[in-house]
Amino acid sequence: MWLVVKEALFGPENVWQQLHSVMAVVEWEEIKKQERLNIGKDSEPALKWSEQLESHIKEELRNQISQLPPVDKSDVTGIQNHLKHLEEALLWHVTSNRPLEEVGLLTIFVKSFQDCVLSHISALLHASCSPNECIMLYKVGIENYKKTLQTVIQQKRTERNPEQWEKSPTDPGRCQQSSESFDLPCYSDWISANEKKLIAVIQTDIKEKLTNILNSEKKLLKNSPGDNLLCYHFSEIIQVFTKAIEDIQGIDATLTSKVQAMCVEELLQCVSSFAHFVDHFLEADKCSGTWTYRELRVIEDCCILRATCHKLVQLCSAPQDLNLNMEKSINEAEDQGRKCFLQTLSSAFKKALKNHFWNEADDFDDALKYLNQRLTEFEGSTTESYEKLITFAHHRVVVEYLRAFLKSARKLKSVDVLDITFKIDQDGKKIQDIFQGHLNPDAAALGNPLTSIVYLLGVTDCEAMKVEAVFFISNHSDLRKEHLSVILDLNRRVKAKDRKLILDYFKDGVKGEDQQMCFFEEIEVNQLRFASHLCSCCL
Repeated sequence: MWLVVKEALFGPENVWQQLHSVMAVVEWEEIKKQERLNIGKDSEPALKWSEQLESHIKEELRNQISQLPPVDKSDVTGIQNHLKHLEEALLWHVTSNRPLEEVGLLTIFVKSFQDCVLSHISALLHASCSPNECIMLYKVGIENYKKTLQTVIQQKRTERNPEQWEKSPTDPGRCQQSSESFDLPCYSDWISANEKKLIAVIQTDIKEKLTNILNSEKKLLKNSPGDNLLCYHFSEIIQVFTKAIEDIQGIDATLTSKVQAMCVEELLQCVSSFAHFVDHFLEADKCSGTWTYRELRVIEDCCILRATCHKLVQLCSAPQDLNLNMEKSINEAEDQGRKCFLQTLSSAFKKALKNHFWNEADDFDDALKYLNQRLTEFEGSTTESYEKLITFAHHRVVVEYLRAFLKSARKLKSVDVLDITFKIDQDGKKIQDIFQGHLNPDAAALGNPLTSIVYLLGVTDCEAMKVEAVFFISNHSDLRKEHLSVILDLNRRVKAKDRKLILDYFKDGVKGEDQQMCFFEEIEVNQLRFASHLCSCCL
């Protein structure tokens, strides 16, 4: 009997009539099966001819598939052509002049055909490594099922009523009715198995790309600055995720949802890995101590990661708890970077200001130029983190300038006070112009006590000095008596009684309002000893 089936399906066309006797046996089996159900007995017949028929058809189809030319699994176009050729070769048996529907074999044959093709696609998919190849094969598997189903529907309509099919071949009612009678259980199993494979391949590809990006960034942070300083590798992270999501768009809503969830999880892992690296890389005793490129780059990376998280969370509608976890890790890494940045900035400007007030060295100007350049190149200059960074950096530079000035004041008594006043005035304007220029035009002016110090050093009128001193004290609640005393000592035109009056006012006067930025808090003058720690607003 199976030889008859093989010859009728795959041999000369004039022997298809022999299938009538085969299908009569299958129909007899179905009748007996229904009879056994009606009398309450086991519905499974002993012979199972329909299953054996299907098995032999599959065997022959697999044999034909194995005879096709081999395909290069790395050639996407070649795979597409291979599958197209396979589809055309096997579906010819459905669309040729063999009336399979007439003998009742159409559904069995197409089900066997579908099983074999999906199995073949699965073999190619599991042998492939590239996400593009896997996505293409997965799409072909789905499209193949839909196309085969449509072919069966069309063939049934053509054989039963050709004129009616030509009038409305795509009638939704007809398609729905035929699809219900042609629901292949193997299709859902195929989707389930290969969906997992596809997601695993996409996930592996994403992990590999993120690992390369992280390693490139770590290498850049560990090395000295060079030509690659402005290669913002983290900007590529969002491209990795958007490409993965775009590649599977339109295939299946469930698949898209699962890939999106996987992308969010991978980004969380990436953020956690970077935060862990920063925690060990930027320890307090391992800050660069000279320039600030490493610490600034960590802050830049955090800004890029934060923007990436916001974009991906919005794209994927991620759970709020995952978003909060990523934000927490990014904030911790950014705080660590900013803390080390301020420590390094202090170290750099202490060195640049060491002899600033009694020689013509350009160290201070060079330090300002370098910092200005790096802040100008900062990736993420429109973010809230950038404004915070500028405010803290300005505060740090001014504190170190005040520290150097007050420490040098006792040695400056032999220097012309007008020269000192001019120098502080020019330096103060440079500092203010550089940092204020990096802020939004609508941002509030940065506080700077250097302007008041210049005025106190240059004023000759006693009453005007008293007014300025009161203003100075009121605006700097952390100013102490020893700070003001050093400044008044440099203005040699201040009489002793006026100096005492101002200092007494400081002692008995009203305490200034609390301020957000304290410029004098950490500066010790009396014992020429200076705190090594940062003030609370910098931490």
